[in-house]
Amino acid sequence: MAARLEVQDLAFAYRDQPVFEHVSFALHPGDVVGLVGPNGSGKSTLLRLLLGILPAHRGHILLDGTPLRSLSRKAIARHAAFVPQDTAIDAAFTTRDIVAMGRNPYLGRFQPETPDDRAAIEWALAATATQHLTARFVQELSGGERQRVMLARALAQQAPLLLLDEPTANLDVAHQLEMLSQVQSVVHDNRGALIALHDFNLAARFCDRILMLADGRLVAQGTPAAVITEDHLATYFHIRAKVRWEPDIGGLVVLPCHPITPHHITA
Repeated sequence: MAARLEVQDLAFAYRDQPVFEHVSFALHPGDVVGLVGPNGSGKSTLLRLLLGILPAHRGHILLDGTPLRSLSRKAIARHAAFVPQDTAIDAAFTTRDIVAMGRNPYLGRFQPETPDDRAAIEWALAATATQHLTARFVQELSGGERQRVMLARALAQQAPLLLLDEPTANLDVAHQLEMLSQVQSVVHDNRGALIALHDFNLAARFCDRILMLADGRLVAQGTPAAVITEDHLATYFHIRAKVRWEPDIGGLVVLPCHPITPHHITA
């Protein structure tokens, strides 16, 4: 099956300071892929490159087989929807206003909503359990509620690829599980998702594959068991951790034990 997203030998630098290079991977329909890495490894930067917000210094990005550089901003939005880490919104928009913005790639200037647009908005609100927030202004919402509204906006966009930057950062544990379950359920409907996460346990539980970005490159990619290992956590995250299979949940459990300094990593 054709890839929703294909990245070939991607490289990026800020002011000639390399962030990463030689990044290559593919994401297919039905894939939920986790992106993990230490702070400063370039996870958010990579997501912005995939959206065309930042220009790549080298390499190729294809959305559903089409080179990213050949697509307009509106066309990119029809291929990929983004859930940002920062959900601060200053303007006086209601929840429904925000979710309805997900339909902008399909509407002309001043064009009113169609029945299809309204159906997409209602579906997105239902999928994220935010119907009860529709009339409330986003400034009145908690950080967790705003995060769910931003997911609803992305779902209303009905793009085949979801890109999420730390979507669980402002959520309590119950809503973290709920949000990633929601992403998992909609992705398996012929979509794909790339999710930047700090929580190894969430990444291991909800992602089919993991990309590990560190030291300016993609140091590992594969199943959670192959990537989230005690050696990788020591080498690239500088922590001692216990990683074990938990049969009750059918997945890995990561227990961080203590930080280590780089010169003790191989001790």
